[in-house]
Amino acid sequence: MIPTNSETARVLRDAIPMDIQFDFTSRAFLERATALIAQFDRTEDAALLFYAALELRNGIEARLWEYVNYQAPGSVREREYKANKLLAALRYNAWPPPPASAQISLWYATSEGHVKKEWSYVPPSEECVRMHGRLGDYLHASLFFANPQIGARVREVEGQQSFLDIRDDLRTFADELLKLTTGNMLGPFDLAAHITAFEEMIAHQERQWAEEADRAVDRTTSDETE
Repeated sequence: MIPTNSETARVLRDAIPMDIQFDFTSRAFLERATALIAQFDRTEDAALLFYAALELRNGIEARLWEYVNYQAPGSVREREYKANKLLAALRYNAWPPPPASAQISLWYATSEGHVKKEWSYVPPSEECVRMHGRLGDYLHASLFFANPQIGARVREVEGQQSFLDIRDDLRTFADELLKLTTGNMLGPFDLAAHITAFEEMIAHQERQWAEEADRAVDRTTSDETE
């Protein structure tokens, strides 16, 4: 069987050491963008805004891909970057269709007390597509020709966009992406896997506590014997 591009990439990734590390999860893109916006607030280096816009745009794509790879794998081409097509892949190919949202909280009784674990699913929406498009507008030189007063220290004057307007937009988009990445479920039907993993973690912790208690008893017995 001829390997697909993804299979070839996986084989190469496993065979070749990755000396240059880069976190391309949606949350990592968001964290870098947030740091860049904060740095602009301190320095007013306008170039930082465009780097932040790129990080946020990639963050939206990454989050949509995280959903697609779980809910509808193989439904879009591997190099797809258009948010509307990624969102459409979820709407038309995910099975069973995900609900508007999902959230559940469970309490586990352990020897050290009760432990609470929460799971939530935050679905993508058309707002992702809109934000993705707006961020793309900031990554073209035409922005400067359409907004000759871009460097003015003003906001929303005569239909012009300033760097301060762009900064406010980026902060809003970052907040929206944060909401989207807050959910720790990539689909409503992976809940069982999350619960199983959490139960295994609790069981492992219980075994560690039991082993520590046994060692404490052994040490006490040894001291009394001596």
